[in-house]
Amino acid sequence: MKQAADAGLMENPFTQICWRVGKDIEHSVHERTRIVRVDENVYIAGQIHADSLQNIKDLGVKSVINLRDKSELGFEDLSFELSKIGVECINDPLDYDMRADTDMDQVLSVLDKCKKPCLVFCQVGLRAAAVGV
Repeated sequence: MKQAADAGLMENPFTQICWRVGKDIEHSVHERTRIVRVDENVYIAGQIHADSLQNIKDLGVKSVINLRDKSELGFEDLSFELSKIGVECINDPLDYDMRADTDMDQVLSVLDKCKKPCLVFCQVGLRAAAVGV
């Protein structure tokens, strides 16, 4: 799809699904963070920025699941800042290769047990979309 190429992403069936889902159900855009509502309990997003925390709170999010690995750059004080607004932060890194037999099952287990509604995010939103879809 042209959108994936424009965003600098490799074209594959997975990115096609992500763009299709995001196009039709976009829920909230705040500055640099695009938050997509998947259903009444799950939102997905790419990298969260400090200036989007109030938007996350306003959406009623109770848990944030961070799929980023420690080596990925981003919002370093996220867990602390989320706790200040009453939102639980769960770090559950999901590798880019997403081995469906182990990694995805682990993330889905965390998703089932966390407080809802929840927001699942990663660096650019592709791994989060895989979990949300």
